[in-house]
Amino acid sequence: MSALLSTVPIWQKEVNRGNFVSVVYVDYRKAFDSISIPLLLKKMQALGIVGRLHSFLHSFLTHRTQSVIVNDAKSRPYESTSGVPQGTCLGPLMFLIYINDLPKALPSGAFCSIYADDCKIYTINDVSTLQAALNALEQWSQYWDLSISMEKTFVMGFGKNHPQVTFTINGAPLTKAHAIRDLGLTYTDTFDFGNYISDMVTKAKCRSNFILKAFKTRDPLILFKLFTTYVRPLLEYCSAIWSPGKSSQVDELESVQKSFTYRCFVRRGLFKITYDSRLSRLGALSLKDRRLIADLTIMYKLTTDELHLSIWDLFQVSTLVNKTRGHPFKIHIDRSNSRTYENSFLCRNQSLWNSLDPKLFRYRKSSTFQLHLIKHLQSRNHIVCAS
Repeated sequence: MSALLSTVPIWQKEVNRGNFVSVVYVDYRKAFDSISIPLLLKKMQALGIVGRLHSFLHSFLTHRTQSVIVNDAKSRPYESTSGVPQGTCLGPLMFLIYINDLPKALPSGAFCSIYADDCKIYTINDVSTLQAALNALEQWSQYWDLSISMEKTFVMGFGKNHPQVTFTINGAPLTKAHAIRDLGLTYTDTFDFGNYISDMVTKAKCRSNFILKAFKTRDPLILFKLFTTYVRPLLEYCSAIWSPGKSSQVDELESVQKSFTYRCFVRRGLFKITYDSRLSRLGALSLKDRRLIADLTIMYKLTTDELHLSIWDLFQVSTLVNKTRGHPFKIHIDRSNSRTYENSFLCRNQSLWNSLDPKLFRYRKSSTFQLHLIKHLQSRNHIVCAS
């Protein structure tokens, strides 16, 4: 979530201001397998990882053997001279250590977002700096023995005034994309998440059907527990980024839970219970209400620094409000110039967030804040009560 929050909302804000954003999505070929172990150990030493810990990591990384098994045949073991072990807790951490200094190699004005082996480089209103950043990226990658996969590296431009320009890496032109899959989330160069929502609903319905076929219990509470474990997370992944404003998409998402709960109660012979009543009996909230609560909880984490992102890149604490009233974390957002930005994470929550009861901000933990937030929103009829 934090990796997407630190990029997509910022791009939306810049486009709303009339700027254009150029983004390169970098993919390294066999990233985890191609890391040079001697260079990785050298970087660890430079970061102060020495002594017994360094000796342990050296032992962990070196003299590892692999074999290939096909049916009943097994190859001779051979020593792996590069790469970090995948499927381990240390693997992703070691890769981050390996590429952690990449942003320092880029020129001023080029921004870099790194999450595991996912890397994005972008500039605002500056195509020449982005090309310079790509040149620096190529030099840095060659020095550290990493190979860029040109087939999986794309460039995407945001903003109506984005110039028609070709970016290159080592002389090879980058493929221009109009839609991208970024950390499991698909969106277009106009910040349209419609296809992602439709695909997600289709997958969620398939999982729902599988649950109802695989489990013969007639207890709605048991079935709904399965739903919340295997289906609902799919419908709520990074919802702060893509939460829809169109009523048709809201209904499309809600139909998954609405249909599932209906079928659960039908198994008990209860045909005429309304959706709100079903949720009340299950002690649940609608998906729409859950997205609202998730949004406000993220806002709380941002303003209280529980989520370590620079809030000044996203919004600023408002100096235009009366400080003697309300809570101390009221925010000020740029005026929206489009429906897309109006429904973005930064805009859609501003009014409700600024009107929250100051008593909610006495709690230090986001989990406690969320619990009292639900009660507060229910008392103001912003969400449907769940018993």
